[in-house]
Amino acid sequence: MVNTRFLVSRGIILLVTYFIAITLNFIIPRLMVGDPTTVIAADLRLPPEARENLIRLFGLDKDIFTQYREYLVNTILLNFGYSFDKYPTTVAQLIVERLPWTVFLVGTSVAIAIVLGFILGVEAAWRRGSMLDNLLQWTAISAWSAPVFWIAMILILVLAYYLNIFPTTSAESARLYSSVFDMIADRLWHSALPIMTLVISNFAIYALTMRNAMIEVLEEDYMRLGEAKGLPRNTLKYGYAARNAILPMVTLIALSIATIFGGALFVEIVFSYPGLGTLIYDALNARDYPVIQGTFYIITVAVILANFIADITYSFLDPRVKY
Repeated sequence: MVNTRFLVSRGIILLVTYFIAITLNFIIPRLMVGDPTTVIAADLRLPPEARENLIRLFGLDKDIFTQYREYLVNTILLNFGYSFDKYPTTVAQLIVERLPWTVFLVGTSVAIAIVLGFILGVEAAWRRGSMLDNLLQWTAISAWSAPVFWIAMILILVLAYYLNIFPTTSAESARLYSSVFDMIADRLWHSALPIMTLVISNFAIYALTMRNAMIEVLEEDYMRLGEAKGLPRNTLKYGYAARNAILPMVTLIALSIATIFGGALFVEIVFSYPGLGTLIYDALNARDYPVIQGTFYIITVAVILANFIADITYSFLDPRVKY
């Protein structure tokens, strides 16, 4: 069981991290050159008087400390306000509309990458020095080193342009579906390339981490004892070695959530996928502070909670761990 002292200490760290993150979330968009009223006024060719009205409407005429105080209160209450660029649409409406697409893309790709990395890492460590082990290391390092947008463009070139197997943009076809299964099949077909891109980009770190951790476990005395007792091969491989080697991977999964979200944002832009990535991209171009702050807030909370859950899971997987 996780003791109370650990929960309290981790809770305090979580709150401090949360406060720092939302403060940076307020500051960073305002460091950008220009402001939303300038962009809107230029696009619509508004006179100076109309731009002054927009400044008052968006509350940008207030001093920075007043804006920050109101931002903190509204953020804690999950009131992200209205989009500057798509007024009077609220930020919450835009996030609710786009978030499920990103959750599906990230969740599916992470699940596949973890399972693939775990299995390949276990098999490579068990057969260390073999052709499989060498091939995995070469492939994983190559995939890990390649920029995610480059992987996306290669997949588009091969699987979409030359072979014409998958579509390159959007998340669904512009047609009526005959059934729910038709809709699911069409959306999976459209999301295949983005998911492949994220899996290729992220499975490598899981596979290498699992391989290296398991090689260390294989040298432990209890593994030799298990072999001497004549335990089945799969029991030794997964029940003994993999179970004890998985701990670093649990920590890595939590730490890589932010990286995966970041990669997903690039992938969404490349494939014009209607998730948070394209929403953030459009908001950055429009200097839409509330949308930028709202989307980054969701990602920040997801990363912080993932790390907190990983800490608790770690202690359950290995009771020897003391905090």
